[in-house]
Amino acid sequence: MIYNFPEHRCGDTWKGIYSITISECNSAVNLTDCDIYIHFRSKLDIASPVFLELSTENKSIEIISKEDGTIRLPCKIISIPVGDYSYDLQVNFPTGRSKSYLTGSFKILPQTTRVSSDPYSIYSSVKDQKIILSGDDDRILTSDGERLNYI
Repeated sequence: MIYNFPEHRCGDTWKGIYSITISECNSAVNLTDCDIYIHFRSKLDIASPVFLELSTENKSIEIISKEDGTIRLPCKIISIPVGDYSYDLQVNFPTGRSKSYLTGSFKILPQTTRVSSDPYSIYSSVKDQKIILSGDDDRILTSDGERLNYI
């Protein structure tokens, strides 16, 4: 199944998803002792590092009903670099079986308002680069999602 998350502004609180029911062949998937993961990676480079991980392990995915296959993605502040991301929702079963049930995209928009104590961030439209200007340091770093480069 494909679901594209609504656009989100970097640094804002994402409202999450109240309820997702995972089913297979019109029957709810039993999630007892399962681990669930969602990884967000850049659409420009699917081999990019994981920019955001939601999981039952880090409690950013909650299992509401194991027997009914129902989960929740609670609200949280999301501050990942501006860009277009792909994701999938994968369930790892205690038997060793693994299956992705949901896939889609998530677009992160630039943030305009920042608290004055935060580093200033300027976003570039070129390959999702983010230039970080820190008031405590004269160095300027660029990040292409995989490495930091001094300018």
